[in-house]
Amino acid sequence: MELPRPGIFAVTLVAFCGVFGVVRHARRAAPTVALSADARPYEWGSPNSVKLFKRTHASTHPQRDGWFLSHYIGVEQTAAEFWSNGSQYSSKIYSGSADKKGLLYETACGLANASCCAERASMTTLGTFTFHQFRSWVTPTGDARVEDWVGFWNGLREFDVASTRPYDWDAYMHLATHFYTPNLDAHVRRLVEEKVPFLARHYANRGQAMFVLYVNNPFNGHVFAVHGARLKDDLRETYFSRNVDDDLHACPGAAKVAFSRERLEDWWLGLNGTAKNAETGLPDVLAVVVAQPTADAAATRRALDSAGGLALLPWNFTANRRDQCAVLEATLPTGKLVKSGTLGDDQAYASLRFVEVGGARDGGRPVADYVAVADGNVKSFMGANEGWARFLDYHIGLNVPGVLDDYRAPLDAVDAHYHAHVVPQSGTPDDGSIFAEGASGLCVELHGVFNYTAFDPEPLGSLNFCAADSTCAKGVELCSGDVLHQAYPGYRVYATNASACDGGAGDCAHYAVSGADRV
Repeated sequence: MELPRPGIFAVTLVAFCGVFGVVRHARRAAPTVALSADARPYEWGSPNSVKLFKRTHASTHPQRDGWFLSHYIGVEQTAAEFWSNGSQYSSKIYSGSADKKGLLYETACGLANASCCAERASMTTLGTFTFHQFRSWVTPTGDARVEDWVGFWNGLREFDVASTRPYDWDAYMHLATHFYTPNLDAHVRRLVEEKVPFLARHYANRGQAMFVLYVNNPFNGHVFAVHGARLKDDLRETYFSRNVDDDLHACPGAAKVAFSRERLEDWWLGLNGTAKNAETGLPDVLAVVVAQPTADAAATRRALDSAGGLALLPWNFTANRRDQCAVLEATLPTGKLVKSGTLGDDQAYASLRFVEVGGARDGGRPVADYVAVADGNVKSFMGANEGWARFLDYHIGLNVPGVLDDYRAPLDAVDAHYHAHVVPQSGTPDDGSIFAEGASGLCVELHGVFNYTAFDPEPLGSLNFCAADSTCAKGVELCSGDVLHQAYPGYRVYATNASACDGGAGDCAHYAVSGADRV
């Protein structure tokens, strides 16, 4: 396989061993991490594999966020949702909008007299990896506002595709998600035509050329990167002359994709990737890297080795003195291939990374400050199976083996902050999740099923976005099962020109407007 050879460590969180590997990697003062004496390759596709299935972002404007990701990155939006007065409402996303350059879907939360609890844009990529762009009006945030941090992150980005100089990466550039698609032509042309700033680079992937563009999402302050193996000569010569290895504070190993071009293409084809998605007009994209900045990768590793929902992952640690960076990385399956590839894999995979970069510009707010704010928000408003917090919306989703009840005692043993909820699904009434603190501002959703040996089903309840602590109560519609309305008086869905469809009692949720035409 293509990965460094991790070792085995005893996980305190669950009753099985995870894989914890080490290579060396550092910043100005190299983190000291002992090498494992029991090294062996990570068992890809093991029945007990933890699967990475989702990333959720706290967003300032979820539907604009969803439109941005769909239109410029190629992540397909599947629903525009909001919660009001204890009920959930959802719009079906209009199909076939690519020739109209995409439609922006807005919920009733954008109206002046709106009474919204929360709003979400649901997104998906190849392999059913999902994204939730989420905003809450009721979740406690304390003195820390998501909007302030998003604005701060946006202010750090100075992408100029015309520049031929090395770019100086900021300390939060690895607040990022990376994707793969075989050909980058369509992405580049759309960004250029619509004058969206981006950073274009090339690098060597096992001796073969790879191209990558980095785009800042202004609605959540995260960077979204798309890597590709092919590019038209005119685009390559005009925009991709610089190597990411030449950039300042980039931590090149964390800026690239770990898997070979052949393997990436095999997964993309194995998931029935297409060169032009009917919804986005761009090639399908496959999530291959989920990254999070950290102030101290070695300390993050120690924390994950002993506590929290991320302790059960197969971590590999690397350090590089020249690049002044350290990376804590786990390779996890993200989805089963629809058809077998030529390399024998039956699943696609992604790298989950915590990245520490020494000396990077931070706008006067070091990563350590953000980590203290984000982790502090969760600890302030959550306890042992209680509470909720706005910065909990920054989380990844893991499908975990066993039953969720098995995780309660280990979480309690380390005084973890978490809250469990049943989220009934069709055919799986005991489906649910434990939402828990993680590390370095990245929380975790442990998803599976309950057997109620450790949790009492009555107070467990469904997830109620209209309650500050997320708990359910009698008489609240959200708490009586998986109730979802597909139409709602006053629910508006707007097009990119912000013109509204007829409101009132009509089924406005199923319509969008493009100019004067209803579509």
